[in-house]
Amino acid sequence: MPEKWETLKYTFTVEGETEQWYLLWLRDQINACPDRGNNIAIVPKVQQSPAKFYKSTSRKVTPVVTHICDVESNDI
Repeated sequence: MPEKWETLKYTFTVEGETEQWYLLWLRDQINACPDRGNNIAIVPKVQQSPAKFYKSTSRKVTPVVTHICDVESNDI
């Protein structure tokens, strides 16, 4: 009988689809690892305004939201 793991949920806001695809790939890689301790549920939302998303969600349902953005270079 397969072992039952707790599912840990992580919510991210990202600027574009590339970041969203990366997080979904990462979730699949973690969940495919036989040595993992838990399953991972990653919810990536494409949002230009992370504050707007966070204000629209319940802190009970989504206590922590992490925003990820990429930086092309440090040149100004």
